[in-house]
Amino acid sequence: MWIDDSRVHFDLEDGRSVAWPLSWSVILTNATPEQRQRFSFSAYHVFWDELDEIIGIKNVLYPPTRLTSKQERLAT
Repeated sequence: MWIDDSRVHFDLEDGRSVAWPLSWSVILTNATPEQRQRFSFSAYHVFWDELDEIIGIKNVLYPPTRLTSKQERLAT
């Protein structure tokens, strides 16, 4: 796993590479580059203890989708 100025990147055991934009996390977007680099990880999560942020690999592989206009109307 590594972070650049715009994305968090993962290389998975099955050979896939996945990246997601920092904009998915307000906390990481507002953090300094140095704070973003201070992380630890397990097989399922990445932790930024100093920032109180946790990202699950499941959320990276299956990101939430935005509701369509019709779904938004039905939900209200």
